[in-house]
Amino acid sequence: VASYVSTRRIPFDLAEAEPELASGVLIELTGRVLLLALYMLLALRAFSQLIPLVLLAPWLGGSWASALIAYTAWLPLTWAVYATVSNIMGRSRVDLAVKRLAEIYLILLAPVVVGVLGGL
Repeated sequence: VASYVSTRRIPFDLAEAEPELASGVLIELTGRVLLLALYMLLALRAFSQLIPLVLLAPWLGGSWASALIAYTAWLPLTWAVYATVSNIMGRSRVDLAVKRLAEIYLILLAPVVVGVLGGL
């Protein structure tokens, strides 16, 4: 939940939404400024998602180092799944989108928890 909230995205697009609702302030940016804004947003997401994992790793029986390795290994896959899911469920019904997001998060979270518990 913390990782999805930190992405600052709406979970699904509204059928009649304006582009500003989906893109936010990024719709006004172009060129190098847009590139810098996107990379800074991705860096903010990565670091803010890492904080809960590192804080919870000792209580899950692992170490912060194993949590960092597991997170780094799964980060590209997680972002690829975010992109895929946002395109697939862009016009999905609200009740179905929430169920699918929960299923996807359980699938993505399982290997990270196993990696932390296993101590990599």
